[in-house]
Amino acid sequence: MPSATGTPRVWAVILLGAVSFASKCENIDVTSNEDAFPIEAHSLLPPVYPDDVETRISVGSVVQDTDPQPIEFKHSVHASSVEDGGLGMSCEYCHSNARKSKHAGVPPTQTCVGCHSMIDPGGREGLVQLNTYIQESGENFGQPIPWVKVHDIPDFVHFNHSRHVKGGVECTDCHADMTKEGVAVRAPDMTMLMGWCLECHEEHPSVDANYGADADLRRAELKDCYTCHQ
Repeated sequence: MPSATGTPRVWAVILLGAVSFASKCENIDVTSNEDAFPIEAHSLLPPVYPDDVETRISVGSVVQDTDPQPIEFKHSVHASSVEDGGLGMSCEYCHSNARKSKHAGVPPTQTCVGCHSMIDPGGREGLVQLNTYIQESGENFGQPIPWVKVHDIPDFVHFNHSRHVKGGVECTDCHADMTKEGVAVRAPDMTMLMGWCLECHEEHPSVDANYGADADLRRAELKDCYTCHQ
């Protein structure tokens, strides 16, 4: 146990070291990064935009117009079954990151080229548009098609597609049935509100299938705030 007489000596050494360190430090210009990181007033309320600026609501039961896309991509043609006149393609053929990443992603131009390089546009508007983007993307397809994002959860919410897809959650459990849709739309009941997610965590059959006797324990874990707000 240190003696009482030794304590002042320890503080003297610490103080001397701090003074010595400070004397060797250069003056730091704390304003040098103002341009990169401006100090601004922030509001907890949604920002107010001019009337001529189009805005979108990310979550909630709000009826919204379908977002215009650079190409009128017909999901129904690609995703519906062959028996129904479609191509029977899996969602993951185009959204290939859904099983291995947080984000499902949109297909790179190369994915479209893989099939459409063998298809004659035949004057069809969508295919003509696609060929234009392919030609503009260059030899290495460096210019992606500027798809418009339809689903956008708040930044403070953590959602991982791969965990859900590998766990047995079907795309249509959350998303609209794209075998019946044209361009991407948000399902009317896909509110992306916290209660909507918690209800699924409580009732989805994949929890029983994956965890068996421990399903109730897993459901309790899924209600933890850290599950989604990491």
